[in-house]
Amino acid sequence: MRVVRVTFMNINTFAAKGFFPTRKAGNLENATMIDKIDRKIIDLLLQNGRITHEEIAKRLNFSRPAIHQRVAKLTEKGIITAYTAQICWEKLGYAIDAFILATVYTKNFNEMIGDLLKLEHEDWMIQNIYRVTGKHCILLRVKAKNAASISVLHDQMLQFVGIVETYTMLVLQNRVINNNDYEDSIESSLKDAGEPEK
Repeated sequence: MRVVRVTFMNINTFAAKGFFPTRKAGNLENATMIDKIDRKIIDLLLQNGRITHEEIAKRLNFSRPAIHQRVAKLTEKGIITAYTAQICWEKLGYAIDAFILATVYTKNFNEMIGDLLKLEHEDWMIQNIYRVTGKHCILLRVKAKNAASISVLHDQMLQFVGIVETYTMLVLQNRVINNNDYEDSIESSLKDAGEPEK
């Protein structure tokens, strides 16, 4: 199924591009780029990347051309960046979903992350790597076939100069919010959103 990838930049980039109000001389500037309707459009697209502009228009009580224009602007401004696929990893044999935290001492995090991304094994797959705050500097999201393969990944990570400790959390339950969960919140939040665009 096609889904929408929404890319979020760092806060300074957001402010520079007008996404959020920026602080100047102790005051907040009103620089609004995304309103309630845009947020609801993004919500619907995240739940179903194949939803048509016509269907979005019906749900939000807007005209189809107005929705088309808004989606086009979201794409042009780099908020909607790509359409991708949702994968059922269990059907591929990757039954374990895990987050691995690593305590790292390095002066070059980009190099460390790049080296970690080069790690490959048929029994596990690194989905994402994040640099985070706190004691553990790096967070990995990993899909694995079994616990033994996670152990192999741990051993390989600890061979890296600078990685001194790892801590693993296994995902026990993952709830994906479906369209029905959004229906009431979308309708209630749109009551004060103003008249539909024509």
